[in-house]
Amino acid sequence: MDKFKPSNYLPVDCEESYSPDPGSDEDDEECREFSTTSSARWAGSKSSWIQRHWRSVTVHALLIAANLFLFIAYTKGVIVPVRYTDPQHEPTPFRSVVKYEQRAFDMGAIYGLGKNKSLNMQKGNINFNGPPRPELENAWNDLLRFQNVRIPRKDMGQFQDDDTVIRLTDGTYYFTVSVFHGLHCVERVRKYLYKDHYYPDLSEMQAIALLKHTEHCIDYFLQYLQCNADTTLLPMEWTTEDPKPVSQGLGKHTCVKWDSIFDWMKENSFDPFEPGILMHPILGDPYDRNASHHHVNVGLTEAGGILHLNEDGTVKEGSKKAHLHS
Repeated sequence: MDKFKPSNYLPVDCEESYSPDPGSDEDDEECREFSTTSSARWAGSKSSWIQRHWRSVTVHALLIAANLFLFIAYTKGVIVPVRYTDPQHEPTPFRSVVKYEQRAFDMGAIYGLGKNKSLNMQKGNINFNGPPRPELENAWNDLLRFQNVRIPRKDMGQFQDDDTVIRLTDGTYYFTVSVFHGLHCVERVRKYLYKDHYYPDLSEMQAIALLKHTEHCIDYFLQYLQCNADTTLLPMEWTTEDPKPVSQGLGKHTCVKWDSIFDWMKENSFDPFEPGILMHPILGDPYDRNASHHHVNVGLTEAGGILHLNEDGTVKEGSKKAHLHS
């Protein structure tokens, strides 16, 4: 019986081929012929594949090279990664402070219904509303007491090269923050509602100045609200006793977490009445030391132009003549 001899399948590697007859060269020649033919076919197949796909091969090679270059450049610090920046908070200190939350407004009534003028003590922020009284004054004073803050030059953002910003004696710069000016304006309008209480016996000029300041605050509200447009939907509803549609102001708003802002302001605030911390370079001490608090006059520059200052806080040459008498 003849030994089994495979005829349909031949191994690629001739050195590992099965040879039933060690003395026969027939299998070796067949193996070599198969190997030569297979190699030629493989080489031809490889060549034709590259020819067919040369564009794809070129593109992938370029992409690999570009990624390798970017990786090396990034690791060596040649390329700095671009990050999204909020123009309001970058590079000011608030970039690491601002956090957001969903919050419903407290729309509870301030007063009772009808002719009832008693305050609704169930309202959460009632101490900021209603007629003058000690609780209200304390609440507003606590809210606004940290509105003056000191900022190092590196955190001055768009004002880093502005030579009109007041430099404090400790080398930092004097700022307030827009939301606190808005709160100051809310208090200003509230006081105007009770001006006989807060501003008795005003002269005609004082009354005009008070009116201008209050109008300025209303103008500020208009622009502030349009700039910070809150697009929360407010559903309109019917009531059982009035034919006109009403809104309860329901719905959650995307709000900045107030506590984080207030805590930062508190930590970086200063007292402008502290002797020596704030001194006008020409006119000296700016405040009455007997005043109870200070409100920033944002946008009110009727009393002359703006001074341009050197880094040590002194007036730049020519600034006094050009701006104080403009």
